Amino acid sequence: MRRFMILALTIALPLAPAAGCDAFGGAEEPGVSQLRQALPTARDMSIQLPQSSALVPEQALYYAFTRGVALHVNGLVYGITSIIEDVVEQRPTDTDNETYAVWGPWTAPLLPATYRVTVTTAADGFDYKVEGWPKSADESAAVVVLSGHHVPGEDANRGRGAWTYDLTAAHGLDPVAQESIGAISIGYTLGDDRALEVSFDGVQGPYAPQTTSALYRYTQAADGSGTLDFTSNLDIHHKSDAGLDRRELIQVRSRWLATGPGRADVVASHGDLPPDVTVDVTECWDAGFARSYGSVTYLGTEAVEGDAGTCPYADRQLPQFEGFDPDDFADGELLVALPDPSDLDVEPAPVDEEAPEVATYYAMAKATVTDLQLHATRVLELVHEITRHPASACDDSSCRWGPSTDWNTQVSAMLVVARQADGSYGYQVMVQRFGAGDDAWQVLLDGSAIDEGGGNGRGAFVYDFDVHAAFDSDRADAAGTLRVEYVAGEDETSLHFRHTDGPVEQEYLVSVSPEAGYLDLRGPFDLDTTDPARPLLEIVEGRVRWLSTGAGVADIFATSGDLGDDSEILAVECWNPTAARTHIDLVERATGDPATPTLDGPGCVFTDWQSADFPPMAVD
Repeated sequence: MRRFMILALTIALPLAPAAGCDAFGGAEEPGVSQLRQALPTARDMSIQLPQSSALVPEQALYYAFTRGVALHVNGLVYGITSIIEDVVEQRPTDTDNETYAVWGPWTAPLLPATYRVTVTTAADGFDYKVEGWPKSADESAAVVVLSGHHVPGEDANRGRGAWTYDLTAAHGLDPVAQESIGAISIGYTLGDDRALEVSFDGVQGPYAPQTTSALYRYTQAADGSGTLDFTSNLDIHHKSDAGLDRRELIQVRSRWLATGPGRADVVASHGDLPPDVTVDVTECWDAGFARSYGSVTYLGTEAVEGDAGTCPYADRQLPQFEGFDPDDFADGELLVALPDPSDLDVEPAPVDEEAPEVATYYAMAKATVTDLQLHATRVLELVHEITRHPASACDDSSCRWGPSTDWNTQVSAMLVVARQADGSYGYQVMVQRFGAGDDAWQVLLDGSAIDEGGGNGRGAFVYDFDVHAAFDSDRADAAGTLRVEYVAGEDETSLHFRHTDGPVEQEYLVSVSPEAGYLDLRGPFDLDTTDPARPLLEIVEGRVRWLSTGAGVADIFATSGDLGDDSEILAVECWNPTAARTHIDLVERATGDPATPTLDGPGCVFTDWQSADFPPMAVD
């Protein structure tokens, strides 16, 4: 039986300081007071729920979840509003007492940054911004941390407006105080009733594996009752459910009375749930926040606990966010277009390797193909690891996954997939140190793919080992780029590998069909590993062919290295279906000499000489 759970973050919220008089205790000009009142405060921008300090034997899960969401939002908002309130407690450094006021530059002894708050009048109210720059720099390094607009109401406690808080900019100025990155946008209406609409765009806190985009809507009536709508991506499965670790799309509406009783209605979809299948949850709690009723419906089966008559609200309601499309969180079409690691499943024909002397080039070909496939599939597994979670943002032709962060290495990764005009798909994986900023992303993987349906497809990708080495101390010796081109079909799969710009340049082409296959190779190899007097690498080109029975032939050509400029080697080796060598012949000849090894030896299933060939693939 599946068990579902949701975890919520909690952040303590201190009380906001009061404003009205300046730090010197004297009355200020009325115009300055109006300009100050346009700024957001923690008190006005916080989500407030009924709460109790008493221990509850079985506290309602979704009361705790709703309160945790509220505290999480409040904590992030408090981080910037507290700075604003500290700054504007001082007298303005520049003002005309009517149309504008500037507070700051201001800092504190233990703050690493300097801040400035500016408020100006607008046609219907006020515009404002908060700027900051490192304490060690001057104003030319200033970045806008927060900007907004306020339309005043009848008095200081009424009005409406909107503001955006750039968490990434704040993190860059003070990573201790602001551990998260991303952006928060808040729209608000203040009066007898209060409403906040909050959106998280790519927000990621410490130890969160990836960014989160979320929508919140909070209302508070004059009588103290309220609602909180919430939509985001969370993993609802219990940790013991192995393999069910994608995040589901969660939509929650919580409602409560001023006295405490409340109801939460929840729907979960996408993620590890089957297509078009949802988990529907309702939970109610009493004035002491203990669960009084709960129901879970999944695949037509409903589990019920308690009495539905105890719920303060009888009807089921879910969030309704304007313009919200649940499918945008996991665009399946773009995911299908990405190459799957199984597309690159190639190997020599299997044999029963019981021979006392396994053919040298059979063993080499098997090891090489296995290693090539491992390299390629690891790259694609990186892509699929990122896309195991819903997309962070999508539009009509593209989706972005992440950033996601490995907290052991502090490396963040992001995948972007875009549909091209010709019907192909381009994708990039970019990496950076966590919180390094938009300009710090480096391209680790750059690829394109064409999905032809029916298991057929083609594409290419380039993997940058230099970028990998910069972020992975275990691969500090890696260098160059690996380009992989592939054509995958029911009848034949071909992979072309080129490792360039590194200390060793190599090229391979492997092609496999149900009847036969071959491996072409070109690069430096040491043909004399057992002879320390011959340490140089030869340039080796060769074609290794095999039948579906496992029998095969290798045609190898070597120059340079310990052979010098005047000699070259041609070698032929044949093996049977058990990989036992049946024939080998080697000719070392002067460059240009026509001598050739014997091609039609015993057990040779191919009797013609074939050289390596690397024709371009039609993959772009």
